[in-house]
Amino acid sequence: ALFEQSLVECRDRGDRRSTAVMICNLGEVAVLQGEIIRARILGAESLSLCASLSYQEGIAWSLPVLAAVAFLIGQPERAARIWGAEESLCEAINKQSWTDGADSERNIAAARAQLGESAFAAAWADGRALPLEQAIAEALER
Repeated sequence: ALFEQSLVECRDRGDRRSTAVMICNLGEVAVLQGEIIRARILGAESLSLCASLSYQEGIAWSLPVLAAVAFLIGQPERAARIWGAEESLCEAINKQSWTDGADSERNIAAARAQLGESAFAAAWADGRALPLEQAIAEALER
């Protein structure tokens, strides 16, 4: 409820960066609540807004939401590429990865188990090597 209220306030102020962050926060909540369609919509909206603002930290926040969605809809290889892209972006902007939380770690471990270590590592490495624009496009795929 507080994220929803904050989102309204950010939009009213015309603060697009904070709006993107609040949308991302709502996407994370949707993932945790199992609302995958809502998480996909919110994650994509946040990522698109951050990309239009060239807001790299916001892009890094949005990518794990969409990686979780990809994993939860049965696309563990795509999820691994998105997680890898997020890790690479975080290193480039000197920020801690947003995949360090317990929920992300569980999904990452499950994706690794589904794919096998070799295929998971290859997908992660492929994601790390993606140019930012391609990583965004990968995350926004349906």
